[in-house]
Amino acid sequence: MMLDEILDDIYPKKTKLRDGREVTLRLLRPEDEQALYTFFQQIPREDRLFLRDDVSDPNVIKWWCQNIDLSSVTPIVVEIDGRIAAQATLHQEKRGWMSHIGLIRVVVHQEYRRLGIAALLIKEICEEIALHAGLARLNAECTVEQVQAITAFQNAGFTQLAVIPDQVHDLQGQPHDLVILGYDLREDQELFAGQD
Repeated sequence: MMLDEILDDIYPKKTKLRDGREVTLRLLRPEDEQALYTFFQQIPREDRLFLRDDVSDPNVIKWWCQNIDLSSVTPIVVEIDGRIAAQATLHQEKRGWMSHIGLIRVVVHQEYRRLGIAALLIKEICEEIALHAGLARLNAECTVEQVQAITAFQNAGFTQLAVIPDQVHDLQGQPHDLVILGYDLREDQELFAGQD
């Protein structure tokens, strides 16, 4: 089966947060363009500075939503009461020396932080999407200032691999140290294979 067929069988799915609230996890769809743009506009400006793309530009969001290719970027969202509360993406190279490694990114709306949503999304990408994509390893990249994000990844089993000084510039051009975290999926793959 192709990855998109597998993911169509998995999503959408409902689960509960720590506070008992029911949420829906699902793949991003082209018709989510306005909802995703609204979501990113509600992310505090100081957090948006550290995002890789300028999410204040509606054309960026439009491109994401209209050019979904699950074999290179798999975007999932958490929906609460009809609103996007969080978004995560798994990025993968189709070929080359990094094709076995995925890069995970997670953004959670400020109103829904500290409810376990980041942990839920990280687990979902590790246990469902990355394994079905055949990846051996996941990496996450944060600036040193993103302490909550680093902690969320470490709590999910990621380990810090490196800190590279002045490696990235925020959207205002200021340099920041980059923290690279990694997660080895090979143990998960063995468990996954044993379930077949």
